[in-house]
Amino acid sequence: MSQALLFLLTGCVTEVIGLPRGTDQERLQAHLRVAQGYFQLADYSNAKSAIERALKVRPRSSEAHGLLALVHARQGNPKQAEFSFRKSLRLNAQSSQVWNNYGVFLFTQARYKPACRALLTAARDLTYVHRAAAQENLGFCWLRSGDIGRAYDAFIEAVKTDSLLARLGLAEIHAQQGDCEAASYYHGEFVKLGGET
Repeated sequence: MSQALLFLLTGCVTEVIGLPRGTDQERLQAHLRVAQGYFQLADYSNAKSAIERALKVRPRSSEAHGLLALVHARQGNPKQAEFSFRKSLRLNAQSSQVWNNYGVFLFTQARYKPACRALLTAARDLTYVHRAAAQENLGFCWLRSGDIGRAYDAFIEAVKTDSLLARLGLAEIHAQQGDCEAASYYHGEFVKLGGET
C-alpha cells in the first residue's frame, strides 16, 4: 500500500470518528479534500458522504455543491447534477472552476449552446488557474457546434498557454478545411509534446 493511499485512508478514519478540529473554513476544506480523494478513486458513495459533512459545516458552500454536481454526473444522475451546478453558481457566480465543469457537463449532454456559454465564462477569467483547459474545452465546444472560426480562436488562445489538446483541435480544423500541411504540423506538435496518436 502506497504512503499516499495510506494517508488518504488515515484521513478518512478521522472523518468517520468526528469532525476535524479547527475553524469552520478548516473543517469545510478538510471534508472537501476527503470528498475529492474519494471522487478520484471513483468511490462516489463515500465522496457524497464527505460532501454532506461539508454541507453541515457550511450549507451555502459553492465548492461543496459544485463537487456534489460532479458526483451526480459521474453516477449518471443528470437532473441532480444540473440542480447542484445551478445551486453552486447561484452561491458563487464568479467560480470559473464550476463554470468550466458545468460547461463540460452540458457538452456531454450534447447541449452545445449553453455549454459554450458556460465555458466562455470560465475562459474569459484571466485569473483562472486552469484557463488553458477552459479554452481547450471551449474550442471543442465551438467545433462541435459547427462554429469553426470561434473554435480556431479558442484553440489559438489555448496554444499560447502551451495547451497540448488545443494543437489536436487545430489539426482537426485544418484537416476539415483540407489544409493537410497545417493539420500535419499541429498534429506533429501534439505528438512531439507528448500526446498520443
